[in-house]
Amino acid sequence: MYGTSPNFPSQTVGAYMGLYILIFFIFIVGSNILWLWVTGTLLKAALGISKWNVLLLLIPIVGIIMFIIWGFQAHNLLKERQAPSSGKSQAYYSDRR
Repeated sequence: MYGTSPNFPSQTVGAYMGLYILIFFIFIVGSNILWLWVTGTLLKAALGISKWNVLLLLIPIVGIIMFIIWGFQAHNLLKERQAPSSGKSQAYYSDRR
């Protein structure tokens, strides 16, 4: 019969296409896990927060809000590190007038 031959081309193409989709899926999942790990490591080093907080980025609206919150935290830490050690706080751009 026509459809039962083991060398029928559509069966071979289907097997290769399935293998391609599986490899592509593994690559996409692996690259996303790598991105989450790198982002978590950077957040831990820069802000001192847990790496597990990076999982909040997987929720779309919450991820945008968390990037804004972490940005303000990093800005405040940077201001504290650059402030003079005299004890009184200084306006951020007061020396540029």
